[in-house]
Amino acid sequence: MDKTLKVYICLKHVSGIPDPPIFSKPVYEIDIRSGESRVENLTALANPASVRYSWEREGAAVPRDRWQARDDGSWRPDGGPLLTLNGARRSHTGWYRLTAGNGEGNTTVRVHVNVLYPPEVESISNISMVYPGEDGVIRCSVNANPMEDYMISWHREGFNLASDRVSTFTRNGTSYLTVHNATKEDIGEFLCRADNGVGQATATAALLVKRK
Repeated sequence: MDKTLKVYICLKHVSGIPDPPIFSKPVYEIDIRSGESRVENLTALANPASVRYSWEREGAAVPRDRWQARDDGSWRPDGGPLLTLNGARRSHTGWYRLTAGNGEGNTTVRVHVNVLYPPEVESISNISMVYPGEDGVIRCSVNANPMEDYMISWHREGFNLASDRVSTFTRNGTSYLTVHNATKEDIGEFLCRADNGVGQATATAALLVKRK
């Protein structure tokens, strides 16, 4: 909390001056790994201290004061300003608004829940079949959070991936490996690997060069 704001809140509290609720931050960023559980206390300071809370998720009101993430991915209100995540799932990711009010006024804070999960290879080119001299292209699509282009890499033992005939391009979770001017020596399997720090995933694809 900002020191100036902290001193202001303390003075208001000690002096007994009526004051609407104040949160320690304008925005709460909550990162949590898939499957983990956590309780976040978002209690606001106020005078009088009797505060009512209400939640909204992306514009949809939650009917009571506190909500809780259920195992099936839905949210259950349960009274109070605590954010309880039980077995966080991808569907819990999103923006929420918590409003606190007393007789002096209302204050709203935004809460962003970001569920991190390991990579999954959603699709890969099982076989790329070309004639000698053509370009062989293999595609690998990955879903993960976080997901950056550098997190996807290609591998093949004994094959020179740094060759001028080999190029890679990755964007938005999809990586392309191209073997230019393919020859029969290029025949074999290539490994697509994704690693985002939360976990890893791999899949293989084959390049075949036909006879003319």
